Amino acid sequence: MADYDPLFYEKLFSFIKYLDSFRLGNIIEIFTYLLVALLIYHGYKKYGRKKIILFFLGGFLLTGIEENFMVIQGYFYLFGGPTYYYNFHSYMFWIGAIPLVVLSAWFILTYGSFQIAEMVVSNESNKALLKKLLLAGWMGTSIDFVIDPIVIRRYAWIWLNVKEDAFWFLQVPVTNFIGFFLLVVSFNYYFIWYWEKYAPRHETRSSIKTNGVYFILVFLPLLFVIGIIIICAILLTPFKGNDLSWWPWLN
Repeated sequence: MADYDPLFYEKLFSFIKYLDSFRLGNIIEIFTYLLVALLIYHGYKKYGRKKIILFFLGGFLLTGIEENFMVIQGYFYLFGGPTYYYNFHSYMFWIGAIPLVVLSAWFILTYGSFQIAEMVVSNESNKALLKKLLLAGWMGTSIDFVIDPIVIRRYAWIWLNVKEDAFWFLQVPVTNFIGFFLLVVSFNYYFIWYWEKYAPRHETRSSIKTNGVYFILVFLPLLFVIGIIIICAILLTPFKGNDLSWWPWLN
């Protein structure tokens, strides 16, 4: 078993883990929740109440299950893959093994990056949607390039793998960034495909059935991402043990 927090399993279902002191990170956490509310309001004005709520809940469900699965399977070491966990002392509110603020940040980056891409890329340009999705994925992942090394250095997110287990970039396995890029791209594509292609062809269905199908199909982006990550992990096997952390302060 990997060296997780000694009370990891006992604390797994606690909404508050160790709120032993209030710190700067908690202020950032509160600011993140306020930003989520602002973006939901933006989505309400642009897409309507139903669409933005489903976008938020769909992304929450997708990333929540994906991250909880990765952390918990690492604890039981089911597949021998990446093992990590979030420091119970660093966050206020939790859903399983994942801080609520992390799931909120997924929404901010997924939704926010695509909205910026929509403003940058003209709808009249050739393959406009593809350009928007790639730009959104690049912006979201670029932000992740900055956030992840800092969070790791502050021990708010702890990798337990040894260097030989993966191919590293900025002291983070490369597959983590590949997965991040693909989740941003695929979930935004899924949202557009569902409301522009699928829903109009099934207008006769009740809203309950339509919403239910939305949450069932939301796992398609996750399956796609997991499949690509497995392929990338296999292809990157010759590079295991290498770390491209060229910043002096990261070494």
